[in-house]
Amino acid sequence: MRTSRRVALIPAFLLAAGCAAPMPTHTGFIAADARLAPTADRLNWGAGPHRVEAQPIGAEGLAGIDSFTIEPVQWLAAEDDWLGPNDARRQQVSSALDAALREKLGVLRPIVEVPGPRTARVRAAVTQVKSARPVVNALTSTVWGPVAYGSASVEAEVIGPDGRRLAAASTASDGGMLDIVGCFTRSGHPKKAARRGVDELVEALMPPVPQ
Repeated sequence: MRTSRRVALIPAFLLAAGCAAPMPTHTGFIAADARLAPTADRLNWGAGPHRVEAQPIGAEGLAGIDSFTIEPVQWLAAEDDWLGPNDARRQQVSSALDAALREKLGVLRPIVEVPGPRTARVRAAVTQVKSARPVVNALTSTVWGPVAYGSASVEAEVIGPDGRRLAAASTASDGGMLDIVGCFTRSGHPKKAARRGVDELVEALMPPVPQ
């Protein structure tokens, strides 16, 4: 009887490993006076939860801005997950965030290393991270499918030459059942979550559509 009870607890334990969905963070990396407004919760393409708080740009858009300079990505996530203490995996997520910033913001304005008088600064940080659990997912895949997804939270902002915040976003995105490959790597889901954070920053930089 005691053995059967222990066996019965295994599914609950394994499911709990993938249940804690991340939330947008407020670490102070983006100043407290930022006007971050929550958007509707939704699913990402991997069918995991995706949450965003953003300060969209004003009606003037990027008028007066001719380039971006991207500051080094900051790592503010706690060192209590399997990704945190591992420099290689941490670098993978940071590099994914930096590459996405350069690729996606570069469509809007050139990326420069030396700022000019009309250059906006882009700051971004990984503020929370959770790796997928490949071993757990391998065990559960034979019965339920993967249950322990990875995730990441990102804070990012764009600062104008005059020091005024143009736009900001704080995002949190989890892996999902449709992103099977990411369930079997430590940093796959966090890297994709970082890229989604950049997508939301780009969205925040889009001027509002006149009604």
